[in-house]
Amino acid sequence: MKNAMDIFRPKFFSPTREWNSLQREMNRLFDMFPRAEENWEVSSGRFMPSCDVTETEKQFQIAMDLPGIKKEDVKVEVADGVLSISGERKEVKEEKTATRFLSERTQGSFLRSFALPAEVDVERVEAAFENGELRIAVPKTAAAKKHEVKIGSSLSKVNSHTETEKDKTEKLKAV
Repeated sequence: MKNAMDIFRPKFFSPTREWNSLQREMNRLFDMFPRAEENWEVSSGRFMPSCDVTETEKQFQIAMDLPGIKKEDVKVEVADGVLSISGERKEVKEEKTATRFLSERTQGSFLRSFALPAEVDVERVEAAFENGELRIAVPKTAAAKKHEVKIGSSLSKVNSHTETEKDKTEKLKAV
């Protein structure tokens, strides 16, 4: 008696099937490694700096890594509810006497934009640049601060502000 593997095993050589199997294995292998374009988009010849966005009770904070970029080459703007960070990494002039075997560093301009929530005070946005890191603080307005709602045992206050069906019927009879 044949086992289950013998029943489903192909009886002849199929180049297409072998090629597809090889392609699946190669895709699996490459999926194991992080892609360069996820952070710096090396493959496209431009870069998109990595950043972290966090929220505290009082503000939103943005930290962006900008290694090799000078403070003068970075611009932070807020317009129409959008925070935009732009800049440029200038090309490094090198001596042409050496043979280059690998070049992964990119240069050129970048632009990152973040839609701001309505509860931020755009007049008080601050930015600082130190050691290749840009830090931006976007303060929240007083209205945006969280407040705790106390839970009572009954909805007597809520019900007193709404009309019941009985109240509506009595008003209609009076008219």
